[in-house]
Amino acid sequence: MTENSPDLHRSTSALATSGSTLSWNAVSVDVPLSKKAATRDPESPSVKRILNNVSGYVKPGQLLFCMGPSGSGKSSLLDALADRIKLPVQGTQVLDGKVKTAHGLKAIAKYVQQTDDLLGVLTVRETLQTAAEFYLSDASARPNAVDEVIDILGLRPHEHTKIGNALVRGLSGGQIRRVSIGCELVAAPKLIFLDEPTSGLDSATAFHVMTELKRIAKTTGMSMIITLHQPSELVFEMADTLLLISSGSTCYFGPAHEASKYFHSLGFSKPSKSSDIEWMLELVNQDFGRLETVEKCIRSWPRSEHAANLQHEVEDMEASCADLHGGAGKRMERMNYASSFLQQTITLTRRGVLNTIRNPAVLWLRFAMYLMLSLMIGLVWLRLGNSASVLNDYNTALFYTCAFMIFMSVSVLPAYLEERSVLVRERANGAYSVGAYILAHTLYEIPYVFLLALMASSVTYWMVGLTAGAKRFFIFVANLFLSLFVAESMMVLISAVIPILIVGIAAGAMTFGLFMCVMGAFISIDRIGWWIRWIRYVAAHFYSYSTFLVNQFRDTTWEASPDTFPPFLEPVAGESVYRAQGLEERLWVNFVALIAMIVFYRIVAAIWLQLFLKGKR
Repeated sequence: MTENSPDLHRSTSALATSGSTLSWNAVSVDVPLSKKAATRDPESPSVKRILNNVSGYVKPGQLLFCMGPSGSGKSSLLDALADRIKLPVQGTQVLDGKVKTAHGLKAIAKYVQQTDDLLGVLTVRETLQTAAEFYLSDASARPNAVDEVIDILGLRPHEHTKIGNALVRGLSGGQIRRVSIGCELVAAPKLIFLDEPTSGLDSATAFHVMTELKRIAKTTGMSMIITLHQPSELVFEMADTLLLISSGSTCYFGPAHEASKYFHSLGFSKPSKSSDIEWMLELVNQDFGRLETVEKCIRSWPRSEHAANLQHEVEDMEASCADLHGGAGKRMERMNYASSFLQQTITLTRRGVLNTIRNPAVLWLRFAMYLMLSLMIGLVWLRLGNSASVLNDYNTALFYTCAFMIFMSVSVLPAYLEERSVLVRERANGAYSVGAYILAHTLYEIPYVFLLALMASSVTYWMVGLTAGAKRFFIFVANLFLSLFVAESMMVLISAVIPILIVGIAAGAMTFGLFMCVMGAFISIDRIGWWIRWIRYVAAHFYSYSTFLVNQFRDTTWEASPDTFPPFLEPVAGESVYRAQGLEERLWVNFVALIAMIVFYRIVAAIWLQLFLKGKR
């Protein structure tokens, strides 16, 4: 993109908006210390203060840089202001003349987090287009907004390149970072929080991105609060306001260009070879033996003229907030999503279909796994015949089909965890509801799970030589489909509750292993102790295996086999096989039970996501 590109100098921006004013006064956050630490030293405080009476504000069109050394509390402050922190936040916060509420903030603000949680198989344009569909209610504005963000972030040469993941080659880390920024920028928020937006970017790209953010702020009025770790001098010069933090306390708040003068007034001298920002960050860094210097900066701040001006400013903003003083002012209303529930579901379903088709781990690798397992079952139990001597062989073939095809569903966990991280980011920014996500997830899973079941059934059924008949075959397909869908639903729940892959796999494997023990294949149901027998009622394996056996053996007679061991001197009724294992002829009950499990697992997953996955740290 050249300097004279018309996209850089549009007279009318698709991101046109109006900014917001956010002020905060005496914001403090305490972290409870562990009981073990308190036991070692009973006289030590029970909490650690990570933010200590921090005040500040940002106005429309301003870039506020929040800076400090690692562990200073700048990211904690950003989380506290953006309602992304689980700990109680003390102090007052006023947004556009009203007491800030979580839903009110989410309706006008967006947050760019440090981690880049994106679906790796989507292209840059598809990712930004999806974000626009969530955030922009005006469909006609979406294409222009996406195009402008692509140009602003220098992504035009890569707009049709996939993001990339462990299995799909895609963008560089810096390019992915720009896409993450673009996903929230496309919403044209009034206020945007950016946590380390230049991390992973080279100096030239960081300067370009910050220049464009500055331009957007000035031309649209968008307010920006940005945490930075070690910006270049050129990037630092773009700040309107600087908040410098050390050990959770304010060392400076005010115009960025006056910060150096302020620290000179405290008696500090800047080395000749250091830039202003390097020098100031060195002053407030206590990691390398400069504790006295840091303490002086913290002690001096409350007595400074800048601190008095800041306090006067935030108190004026609080005075105009009727909510804060019990007046008649209206609190901000509960947020509404930019897109309807139906539109959210359609967009999520379309994206899910693309992710399913393109992600090797979701569809193609699993198709290969299920095809190989089906062929292996078919080759081992090839054309067993109609003799009573092979009844147990049919039994073991059906057990293996039921148990291990369900078990292989754990292979979908990596893809579900990737989706989970995207869900947390998007939901925290008010993109869509959990209900729309779960419904869409169910809709786009149905076709590919059915195809898996149909493919596996077609291979296994005819190679093994299961009882012929169209009705029996379709019952087999339906049973395998519902069984796999129950397993998929359990993986949805596990991925919602457990964000760690290896722990999730262990939980799934342990659960499936337990269910195998009570399905009736190894021991008759009647012989299992009453204290563990009840587990079969919550085990999909029990209902699935029972259906397979009844479907295979009901209304069948097996030829006598006097020459085998043990000998079968007379024909054997097929019903005797499943009755000997304590199983009953109740196919529809089994189907209803499997459907109920699908609904149950997904409802519990939705409740968990709603209550516990709000993007807070």
